[in-house]
Amino acid sequence: AEYMGWLVLLLLCFGPARRALFSFLWPILLSLLSLNLAMTLIRALLIQVVVMKRGEEGFFTIPNPRLFAAYDMAYTVLNIVNGITLTIGRLIASLLFTFFAFARLDLPLVGKTREHADPGFRAYVATLLLDFAHNHPVVVVANEILLQSLTRARLRLGVEGVH
Repeated sequence: AEYMGWLVLLLLCFGPARRALFSFLWPILLSLLSLNLAMTLIRALLIQVVVMKRGEEGFFTIPNPRLFAAYDMAYTVLNIVNGITLTIGRLIASLLFTFFAFARLDLPLVGKTREHADPGFRAYVATLLLDFAHNHPVVVVANEILLQSLTRARLRLGVEGVH
C-alpha cells in the first residue's frame, strides 16, 4: 500500500512515464469512466421508466419483455468489456506492485489471508521470531545469570578453562 504512493509519484514526476500515462492510459480510463456513467444512466432510465413497472400489489413487472431482453443483452456485453478491461488494469497494477515490493521480504506478495504461502515472508517472520527468542532482554539476563552461576560453580570445584 505504501508503494502505490511512490509509484504514483514516480509516474507523475518521471517525464517519459508521465507522457505515456497521459497519452496511452488517460483515454482508456476516461472511456471506462464514461462507459460506466452511460451504463448507469441508461440502466436508471430504462429500468425505472420503460422496462419495469410497479404493479398493483407493489411488485415490479416487466411490461415489455423484448425490450428488457435487448437491454439485458446490451448490458451483459458492456459489462464483459468493462470487466475485462478493469481486470487487465488490475493485473498490471498488481504486477507493478509486485515488481516494487519483490525485494522487501517484510511485505507479503499475497493477501493477508495467504501470507503463509509466501516463502520469503515466512523466512522473514521466522528470522524475526528467532531474533526475538534469542535477544529478548529477559532471556539475555537469564542466560547471563545462569552463565555466572555456572562459572562460580566451576571455580569452586577447581575446573580449569572457565572464562
